[in-house]
Amino acid sequence: MTLIAALLTVSTAWGDAPRQKTQYQRRYDAAHPVIIVGDWDKPPYEFQDDTGRPAGTNVEIMTEILDQLDIPYKFVLKEWANALKTFERGDADLILANVGRYRKPPFCYTRNIINYNRIVAVTCGTTSSNSSLKELVEAGTVLKPADYTEHYFLEEDSSYLSQLEFQSPKTALMGVLAHDFKYYVWGEEPLKWKIRQLNMDKSGLILNDVGIPVSEIHVIGRDTKLIADIDYVYSQLKQRGRVALINDKWLHPERIRKKTIPMWGYLMIGAVMFALMCYMGTRIARGRVRAKSQRNSELDAMMTRALQMGYHYVFQYDLTSRILVNQYGSLLPDEGMSWFDFSQRLHPAERNNWVRRLEQLRDGSMDKHVELSGRWNAGTKDKPIWKHLRGHFAVEQDAYGQPVNIYATIVDKTHNVGLIHEANKMERKFLQFFQFSKVAMAVYNQNGWIENSNEEMKRICKADAKNARLLQKTSLFDMPMFADAFNESRHDPIFLCHLAPADSDQGREACVEYNVVPLFDYFGRVSNYLLMAYDIKAQSDTYHHLIMCQHECDTLQRYIDYNEKRLKFMLNHSDWTMWDLDLRNKMIYYSHTLKHADYVIEFEKYLRQLPPELYDEYKISDESIGLFQGPFHVKRQLNSSAFSKGPCAHDIYGRLRKGDDGSTLGYSGMLHDVTRLENIKKEVVEISEKTKNSAQQKSVFLAQMTHELRTPLNSIVGFSDMLKYAESAGERERFIHIIRTHCDILVRLINGILEASTINDNPMDVKPAEVDFAEEFEYLCQSIEIRVQRHHLRFVTSKPLKKLRVSIDIGRVRQIFSNFVSNALKYTKKGSIWVGYRLEKRNGQMGIYAFCEDTGTGIPHDKQKAVFDRFVKLNEFVQGTGLGLSICKSIVTACHGDIGVESEVNNGSKFWFWIPVEVIEKE
Repeated sequence: MTLIAALLTVSTAWGDAPRQKTQYQRRYDAAHPVIIVGDWDKPPYEFQDDTGRPAGTNVEIMTEILDQLDIPYKFVLKEWANALKTFERGDADLILANVGRYRKPPFCYTRNIINYNRIVAVTCGTTSSNSSLKELVEAGTVLKPADYTEHYFLEEDSSYLSQLEFQSPKTALMGVLAHDFKYYVWGEEPLKWKIRQLNMDKSGLILNDVGIPVSEIHVIGRDTKLIADIDYVYSQLKQRGRVALINDKWLHPERIRKKTIPMWGYLMIGAVMFALMCYMGTRIARGRVRAKSQRNSELDAMMTRALQMGYHYVFQYDLTSRILVNQYGSLLPDEGMSWFDFSQRLHPAERNNWVRRLEQLRDGSMDKHVELSGRWNAGTKDKPIWKHLRGHFAVEQDAYGQPVNIYATIVDKTHNVGLIHEANKMERKFLQFFQFSKVAMAVYNQNGWIENSNEEMKRICKADAKNARLLQKTSLFDMPMFADAFNESRHDPIFLCHLAPADSDQGREACVEYNVVPLFDYFGRVSNYLLMAYDIKAQSDTYHHLIMCQHECDTLQRYIDYNEKRLKFMLNHSDWTMWDLDLRNKMIYYSHTLKHADYVIEFEKYLRQLPPELYDEYKISDESIGLFQGPFHVKRQLNSSAFSKGPCAHDIYGRLRKGDDGSTLGYSGMLHDVTRLENIKKEVVEISEKTKNSAQQKSVFLAQMTHELRTPLNSIVGFSDMLKYAESAGERERFIHIIRTHCDILVRLINGILEASTINDNPMDVKPAEVDFAEEFEYLCQSIEIRVQRHHLRFVTSKPLKKLRVSIDIGRVRQIFSNFVSNALKYTKKGSIWVGYRLEKRNGQMGIYAFCEDTGTGIPHDKQKAVFDRFVKLNEFVQGTGLGLSICKSIVTACHGDIGVESEVNNGSKFWFWIPVEVIEKE
């Protein structure tokens, strides 16, 4: 019986049976294996184990299928987004995924569902049954990159894409635990596996159901024959229970128990061994039977594969009981169906033909084989579901030649009929769109000859009788506009723009855009070419007008930017600033540009910077708003401002700013910070005063110098003339001593004047050198002692160190001491003069502190600061230029030191200086 059904099946399914490996799209061998791309992180379906090898239920199933097909293979696991790209660009042969995006050629997929992926949402600490997609998005949802779950969200609302976030499973689960994300939506089994792998079982993560259908995983590829073979082998594995074992291993490991063999098992093994021995004994006798059985098995397997390749059904019609029973498939109920019920489900238009032909087959009035087709209701009478069936019916006779059964092999053509219906419907819509479209279109055959064109194309081509004949005789490949861009071997779309000659009626040049698209048949061969033309003259004119406007706008913008940069440069390098007072929010905005504020201050805070008497005058009130109606200019002295922390002066220029309704919005204008100008004015006044005083001092100095120079010169000239009248050698010695003394006075006057002029023109020159300051100070004291003793004064020294090696300009030190001692001798008539030094640290720097103290007339406190200025003499009757102490101050300043005086009237004076030095050695 099964053999008869299989033979009947051959006639309808033989063309759909899978071919051998030589009939695949390409040869699969060790050098060019089948490449299976998958997700490296989607356990337990497919992932990389700890050793980096592919693992998972999908990997094991595909391994067993391809091993049985004896096809070399290679698994390539990648990040899922990259895996999809690898498959879609043809670098991989197979992928296990949802067929949503792969339903159309060139892709094909298995009819068997390899696995199911139930989609859930994991969250932390809360449960919610069947949350909607909108609720998930609003709460904050994370998806795995490129996962098919994204399709369901975007199918409901494409705007969800901007609100969704994409992260890897590990990052997303950590974020859910940290409450950075509310939900992570992924497959249930991968989530459970990942939670166990990351030791998050007891972390409070809860899986919630979502309103997304269960995702069906198929094997997807491009080789239809390979997919058919995979489908067939998978069905065999499923029937043998091998698929269930693999799924239990990865999805339900708790179902696998360690099996032990009981005693009866050993008995069974013994019985099997005995049977094997019997089998070996009868092996030769069963050889022929085995060969026939093998042939029958192969034929049965071939028939089964043929049935599985399409929507095939086999049923038995018992002519005695008049009951139809399923032999393969589930077209009929499990308990069977009476012939009357079956015939009543046939479409009335075909019912009589089926009944008549099958009665003829039963009565033997025709051949033992008949082919029928028609519509059969698989639903109810109220809600019919019409299936288009085509089948072959064969009668089985008993040993007496009487009909016993009728076997039928049925092919469900509903899907194909639906496709044909949809194709016809689309064809009618296309023809309607083609004829009445505002887009000019023409259809050419594969040889480039026109077959049809719509009215718009005829209008553009001015298809009168003459032009129509020309179009019929001109091949698409010979048209001048396509001569360089098109040939018969080119199958990609062509886009070009063509400028036609000016229209004599409208007086303008036509601009037409052409688009040639090749149309392919089922086998991927070019069947037609679709030529579309668009008259884009108006759009072209508008585009050129926009380009010109854009060019003008760009030019204007560059001019504005250039002037803005100039304004910004001028404001940044001047004391001018733009300001704006907004009376609505009571804020003042300062800016060096026209775009944004550089500084903002509250108006109340600004008023606090004014002198107190101006606060009430300028505070915001109804009276103060109208204080300045037109342009105004005021000058203000402020205690501080946004540009200065101290007192400052501003010139303010501005005018009232009103809105369209006449309401007062505030004030705007320019601010000129004249603080620096005011300071310069003060400095000019001070310099003028100093210049005036300097001129007066110069006049006094010249008068003094005239007197100071005349006195020693008169003495020198007078006593020089008296030398010839000296009566004795002692008198001559006295005259010579007087002349030498006045020569020294004259030399010191001239040296002071020269030194003062040098200081005025150039900074004091200091040249430090390594010296023994204690030794040099000893020599200095010896020369000073001689000068002091001439005035009959006591000379005292303070020398604390025997040896002090430092780096210092010793010549300048002698000059300072010489001027200090000269002043002391001028104002001290009795008593003593005391000089000395010591090491002293100031501000962390070691230095030499030296002094010259006398018992002279002293200096008043109000005159002590002035003694170091030039041309200052406290006693006009004392000989000198008033430059000595000024020179000392310049020397000390050049040495980065300090100088001063301590004195009381009638109690003497102490002049001191401190110079920083580097101590090299001391004793």
